[in-house]
Amino acid sequence: MTGVTSSAEGSTIDNGVAFDGKLSSHDIVVLTSADKTTLTFTASEGSSITIDGVEGNSREMELTEAGKSFDVVVKKGSDERTYKFTLKREKPNTNLKELYVSDSNQFNMGLVSLTPAFSKTNHVYHAEYSTTRRFLNIWTVAEDTGSTYKLYPVSAVGKSTVISSSEGNIIRTATNSGHDRYAIYFADNSDCATVRIEVTAKRRQDERFLLCNTETADRKCTGDLGRRRCRCA
Repeated sequence: MTGVTSSAEGSTIDNGVAFDGKLSSHDIVVLTSADKTTLTFTASEGSSITIDGVEGNSREMELTEAGKSFDVVVKKGSDERTYKFTLKREKPNTNLKELYVSDSNQFNMGLVSLTPAFSKTNHVYHAEYSTTRRFLNIWTVAEDTGSTYKLYPVSAVGKSTVISSSEGNIIRTATNSGHDRYAIYFADNSDCATVRIEVTAKRRQDERFLLCNTETADRKCTGDLGRRRCRCA
């Protein structure tokens, strides 16, 4: 066998490494909500292919989280070889495992309450602080260790916040007790700043969060996910 392709978007074969026909076992993972995919197998000229007992080099297969194992037999003349494939569907995980805002540089100290409380289903948060502050800290981590996340300034983020000149994301300030800390400074003459947290799952599917910080309890800070801005009133 020389290769295999999957028609479903988000398909990965053998963790993305080049197909090796010398190996007898292969994994196909599809990161999608689709129910089916069409698999197409290739082999050297003059070979015949049987997929799960049905002759032909292409076949539509059902996708499930439980997965399906099947054999692909390649014959050429008197030579025959059997390959074992496992086909599995996975949903992209763009969840955050945790999200904290604090006025302390020590993890889990000086926490500022979030409204609403942190939940995987909430995408917009408000963090209110009652006294004057130049900055607040954001602490977060992706739920899936294979996913990545970045913080981006949206509005009223001060120049003291360290931002990448090439990608525009906020640079991690420090790692404290194994937790990444991002110091978000407020812009001059502003007590409200908006930050977007973008989580990217494996195979490049992502989701966005907004975090809104305000220094004073008597001014409400409202976030608008569609416009990606923060409005104080």
